[in-house]
Amino acid sequence: MNALRTVARTAFAHRPLVSQLRTAAPATSMMSRFFHATQAPKAEAPPLSQKTIDIVKSCAPVLEVHGYDIAANMYKRMFANHPEVAELFNPSHQVPNKDGKAMQPWGLSCAVHAYALYIDDLGMLAEAVERIAQKHVSLDVLPEHYGIVGENLLWSIKDTLGDAATPEIMAAWEEAYGFLAWVFIQREETLMAEKANQPGGWRHWRNFVVDLKKRESGNIMSLILKPEDGGPVVKYEPGQYIGIRIENGDHATQRNYSLSSAPRDDYYRLSIKREEAHGLCPAGYASNWVHDKLQEGDIVKLSVPSGDFFLKEGSDKPIVLLSGGVGITPIVAMLDHLVENKFNNHVTMFSAVRNAGVEAWHKHIEEIGSREMNVRVHFLYDEPPNDSYPKGPITIDHLKRALTSKDQEFYFCGPQPFMKQIYNGLTEWGVPEKQIHFEFFGPTQAMQA
Repeated sequence: MNALRTVARTAFAHRPLVSQLRTAAPATSMMSRFFHATQAPKAEAPPLSQKTIDIVKSCAPVLEVHGYDIAANMYKRMFANHPEVAELFNPSHQVPNKDGKAMQPWGLSCAVHAYALYIDDLGMLAEAVERIAQKHVSLDVLPEHYGIVGENLLWSIKDTLGDAATPEIMAAWEEAYGFLAWVFIQREETLMAEKANQPGGWRHWRNFVVDLKKRESGNIMSLILKPEDGGPVVKYEPGQYIGIRIENGDHATQRNYSLSSAPRDDYYRLSIKREEAHGLCPAGYASNWVHDKLQEGDIVKLSVPSGDFFLKEGSDKPIVLLSGGVGITPIVAMLDHLVENKFNNHVTMFSAVRNAGVEAWHKHIEEIGSREMNVRVHFLYDEPPNDSYPKGPITIDHLKRALTSKDQEFYFCGPQPFMKQIYNGLTEWGVPEKQIHFEFFGPTQAMQA
């Protein structure tokens, strides 16, 4: 329960979004009114009815128990009936982990549960909505996709709960889903328009040429991508990611990857880890295609840069950058940006990897730490190359020993166990939520649960 409350820890960070969250779509024929592919979303909508708010909120305890089954059932049916939407999702996130739950259904179940909990205080969901909307823009989620999801979600609620899902309950959830979908559609349209109107901006997908392919470590490959049309690229905040669409014959798939350099005017750099098969999880299709098949001179499609993980402007507090494994990609972009723009903040960086064979940019980061008076760097290894380096992973005790104060801005990215450990350690240490910033490679609720 407490984890769900952290989904929107700075709820009023997006004032226009909070305003949208205070209004809603009408209850009548929700699916048909909002989600025809040829129909633009409504610009305004009346409030949710109190009856709907009460009914949906009363469902929260049921969703806490049955939410995962509803979500898993929904995805199974949706992919069977609408295979065209499968390319929007990472198949590995549908594979159950050690506790028998897959990340994608778990993330959706947490989000739906949180919606039921806070439907009477929707400002609490503003940050969660923003984070999801940013990801949707990067994957080019369209208004008509919400109709597909809504149809299958409502079906799954009824199928999973049976007679307990009365007509009154189903009508309330139809209205509630229609409202939330409307909020997402409005916010995503705003984000797309903002990017399209910036210098070098565009909508949906744009062709980029693989100008350079460079190996950074045993399992990380960098791509320098330049626009095929020769034009500039839209600027981004260090820490953000971008969507890449891979079209290989009849097969298409889309993924998000962090931008791994400080902003440039004419190219983007992506640094992609090869995802090997492990347990029930198959080898990553997109990452292995990049490593093995993609060649210099090939064309890929990119969406606009997106994401809510970036350096906080205007803060003079010291900055702590923490990375685990391939989580180094957005972190090194932040570090380079800070150094290139001569920020005065003191920066402490911790980089943890399995071993030196899979480590990217060690020399580059080490040189920055040696050259810049306000930057200190710490390297940790699960398998240290020699006695000069401490053994990983990064723990809160490492931070307490290295830092003079907890009153700093913390930015971190890495695999799920790393993220949970850092997040829980910082909160238990008493670091304010507003000074904890992270990017999680997957549904965020899966990290916070």
